[in-house]
Amino acid sequence: ASVTRNKYFVYDSATINTTPTPTAMVNAKARLAEAYTATSPTGTKITDVGFSYSARGEVSDVYESTPNSQGYYHVTASYWAHGQLSSLAGLSGLPTLYYGASDGSGLDGEGRITKITGSAQNPVTGVTYTTSGTSQPIGSLTQVTFGSGDYDNFSYDTTTGRMTQYKFNVGSPLQTVTGDLTWNANGTLQQLVIADQFNTANNQTCTYSSDDLGRLASVNCGAAWSQTFSYNGDNASAFGNIRKSGSTSFQPTYDPATNRITQLPGPFVPSYDANGNLQNDSLHSYAWDADGKAITMDGVGATYDALDRMVEQNRSGSYTQIVYAP
Repeated sequence: ASVTRNKYFVYDSATINTTPTPTAMVNAKARLAEAYTATSPTGTKITDVGFSYSARGEVSDVYESTPNSQGYYHVTASYWAHGQLSSLAGLSGLPTLYYGASDGSGLDGEGRITKITGSAQNPVTGVTYTTSGTSQPIGSLTQVTFGSGDYDNFSYDTTTGRMTQYKFNVGSPLQTVTGDLTWNANGTLQQLVIADQFNTANNQTCTYSSDDLGRLASVNCGAAWSQTFSYNGDNASAFGNIRKSGSTSFQPTYDPATNRITQLPGPFVPSYDANGNLQNDSLHSYAWDADGKAITMDGVGATYDALDRMVEQNRSGSYTQIVYAP
């Protein structure tokens, strides 16, 4: 709990400490204007997020600071009249992305995005949706074409809407990676057939089975890989704990009173903190805050904002920030 920071939320109005001048949040009346972590309401902010809004209430600006960001990141968004995202901008080194063109050519008749453009590039040049016929569900996305000329195709079951095939079409001469999916009546995956023209060693057929509770019972990909999963429910261990055998094995021992793993193959005895969070599993070590979020894994530190999102990682003094868009 000592590493769990207090969270503070500000509504209606807020001014964040951007430089060279502070910035007041716009259109924040009756909305979240700021969320920060600190040791006290007036203490130094450890993480800080500010929100401005459009006149209609969409999040238009996000300001984010972390312990080692050396200021605030600022990401902006604009929206079409029907509420769909129109543009995303603000991160240094990344172009402004436009979802649909300013003349409206990047939207279809239902207001869905059909292309995405950026400065000196076109990430997505075309998106196809099913608007008629009976071969695909109405409204389903069936093709995405990228600025490189590569394109992906998708097919679906007209009754359930589940995907029945994906196909990635890449390069010149054209090569494809195809996956054909078959489903059980209860919605669990029955089979996946992969055909890879880039690397035929990846060609495989995998079949899946599930138990009466819909849990995965087995996966069989032939000689490449297979697994069988079992779940205890016989009072020998707490109900639902998993074991697996096959190409790789996982045969832990569970404590029926706490549902914790008491021994791993090796043998290895895992350790837990007072809240029941795993601290060591023989391969990795972990530390947790009072909210149950991992704050270190194998020595890599993680910092979370007031919204419980990871916003910074610390690798032996080398810091990486994670920035969220509106």
